[in-house]
Amino acid sequence: SDETPATRFAMADTVEQYMQDMVPELDDLRRKSIFSEDEIRHIVRRRRDFEYSLQRKPGKQQDYLNYVRYEIAMESLRQRRSKALRWRKRSVSDYSGVRRIHQILTRATLRFKADLRLWYQHVDFCLRSGSSTVLQRVLMKAVKFHPKEASLWLLAADRELRQGHVDAARKLLMRALRCLPKSVKVLSEFLRLEVGVAGQLLVAREMAQETEVKDEAKDVWAPTKLLFQKGLSKVTGQAESTAKFLLESLALNHSAASKWSSSEGFQEWSEALRRAAFERRPGLAENTEDMITWTEVSDEAAAGIWEVWWKQELACGSRWPDLVPSIASCDFAAVLLRAIQAVLPVADDAGTALATLAQADAAAADPAMALIILQELSASSARQAKGVLDSLLQRAASRHPKHLRLAMLTGDVEKVLSLLPHLSNISAQDAACFLSLKRNKGAVSMEELEHVLRALEPGQDVSPVLLAVLSHAAHEGPASLQKSFQQVRKFAEKLWDVPRLRVQVLFALLRLELRTETVEVKDICKHFEDLLSTVGPSSTDATEVWLRYLDFVQGVHGTVQVPRPNDLHLRALRSVQDQEIYREKAQMILQGLEIH
Repeated sequence: SDETPATRFAMADTVEQYMQDMVPELDDLRRKSIFSEDEIRHIVRRRRDFEYSLQRKPGKQQDYLNYVRYEIAMESLRQRRSKALRWRKRSVSDYSGVRRIHQILTRATLRFKADLRLWYQHVDFCLRSGSSTVLQRVLMKAVKFHPKEASLWLLAADRELRQGHVDAARKLLMRALRCLPKSVKVLSEFLRLEVGVAGQLLVAREMAQETEVKDEAKDVWAPTKLLFQKGLSKVTGQAESTAKFLLESLALNHSAASKWSSSEGFQEWSEALRRAAFERRPGLAENTEDMITWTEVSDEAAAGIWEVWWKQELACGSRWPDLVPSIASCDFAAVLLRAIQAVLPVADDAGTALATLAQADAAAADPAMALIILQELSASSARQAKGVLDSLLQRAASRHPKHLRLAMLTGDVEKVLSLLPHLSNISAQDAACFLSLKRNKGAVSMEELEHVLRALEPGQDVSPVLLAVLSHAAHEGPASLQKSFQQVRKFAEKLWDVPRLRVQVLFALLRLELRTETVEVKDICKHFEDLLSTVGPSSTDATEVWLRYLDFVQGVHGTVQVPRPNDLHLRALRSVQDQEIYREKAQMILQGLEIH
């Protein structure tokens, strides 16, 4: 060890001092007969070991957490035994356990100040143990060392607010804004605080009027309006933050409107919110001088800002037919989708509004978004949705003539089949539907199957594609199915330029062979061996292949020309990279249990 004798003596002195501090508690536990003499000696021994582990350099966070875990278990046991012995009068041992856990966590956070996990562990224990006073001290220390952690500031402010210290909570949030001037979480919670304070003042004013006590009339919403404008200025130029802040403000505004919409100043805040969203709507081709332009806006942010605007307009008495022309002029299809989702439940205005939104250029500009809108319309029970769906489908299909899904939705089989040379990045379900349509028109050649498989999106399961090709052969009988298996395998073995696809096809084909039981056992074993030589031990598929092979061999154990399960298991252990996952599932197979 690198420790000098002086260091060891100092460590021992520190540990013994901590142990001496435990004597009153241990005497009290002995007096109450909560723990026996042997148990107390064991507790002392364990605590001394923990204390020495905490004195080591460099220290480990886990040592502190292990100590805390032990003390929590000890305190739980003490409480159960004390209750069983019916001790009602509280003494030193009733307080020492929680106090010691706080002490250990305090030592941990001061030693590892940068570890946020330890700070949150201490906060969590304070909340669970009901240590409100300690919690406030911990949170104030935590924000001192982690001023950029918004959650700590919000927890500290919440504790002050729960105790009725509104001014203290407000001061904490103001300090948080100095450290995190553009934090939407802090701005939103500060706004929530001011809305709550305004509500309390209005309640107090109503009570004063009932008791005929004169109260000076003033705008209780003035701080809320001021903070709202300050918040908007803080997030200027950040579309995502602006959208989140506006949506949070909208939720607070609508929540307060149910009680205080007629109070002085509230309508001014509602109008300020509507105006802010109106000026910041992205995606409009023509912007007036008072409109704010964005350099970059995500679909989610654009939809959020627009949603705030139309909800405020509706709250002011506007109707959907008056709003949708502006929404339809937006370049963001996500905004149209959000609007359609909002319009569909409104039966009175749905017809005209849906038609206007579906005729927008953005609705058919992107095929992926057009499909989402079509799905939303098809799932609706609104009577007007059917006509709008057909119109949008025809527009989208004509605008994207080489898109497979849109072509299939139109029902034009000849057009769908003509897209074979243009297929790319298609899903396995679309590929299976395409091959099924092709099969209805005639046999699917291996060249056509190869073209479809190469057009799949990365990561797609090829099993549905193979099933679409092999299903017809399965109806014709085992001999035809066996022949089709051989043709697909022969074709798959030639895909050397795309090894990942080659492995996927061979593995999917092997799983289908296991399900149909038309292939001889020795041939299945040969196919497994060929697949393992293709996959390689470092591949992510290797573990799954070995497990499938082991499961198959376990089921046909005793058959001639089949390896023994234990021999196969030893081979797999020498080969697979992820030993832990393989061992767990392999043991279940060898024990005859079903794996998932």
